Amino acid sequence: MRNRNQTKQSPVRQTTTMYSPVYGITGVMESDLEVDYFILRQFGPKLDFFQMQAESIRYQNAERKQYRYTADAAAIFNGCYYIDEVKYFEDAIKPENQLKFRLLKEHFAKESKKFRVITEKDIRVGERANNLKQLFRALFNTLDVTSLKRFLRQLPYTQASLTELFDQARCANLPLDILYTSIAHGFLRGDLTRPWDLVELTWTKCLRNEGSVACLL
Repeated sequence: MRNRNQTKQSPVRQTTTMYSPVYGITGVMESDLEVDYFILRQFGPKLDFFQMQAESIRYQNAERKQYRYTADAAAIFNGCYYIDEVKYFEDAIKPENQLKFRLLKEHFAKESKKFRVITEKDIRVGERANNLKQLFRALFNTLDVTSLKRFLRQLPYTQASLTELFDQARCANLPLDILYTSIAHGFLRGDLTRPWDLVELTWTKCLRNEGSVACLL
């Protein structure tokens, strides 16, 4: 991850660029909230298409005045095309933004696209954003499934707190990176909205080769 200055619609803003190991793209984000959104998008059912800083469009108001708009993100999932605006809630509810969003919703509806406003209330649920930041780098790793299953089958249970599981891994000389990677890739499942030390993990489906990430937007 790196920061740099980039021009968007003339103003110069501080931007962050990050590479997605899931979609093979580089995302450009202009706020911490957009970074959290980008990371969240790496988890959950894989999208058919995902892009940050989507192509600019022009839309107009009732007086036919033209405006330019660049969406924060675009995504396609199960045949539905989403246009996402990532905004802090206090800004999203401002009257001028509400009017803008209504016009954009109408504009994109004509193209069979669904315009959505995503706020921190959607992204930062409990401790999920902080937990996913810890797991993001593990998405770049290839999971050693054989070592993971060998370790899990030696345990007398199929559910444990994250802290307990890490302690057991240390005793078994299992590299902790394997656990981070298995959580990131969804082989170990748990409620990641909880504080990191209180996350309870289960792995019955992992042993049946049914791993899938449980964090969705």
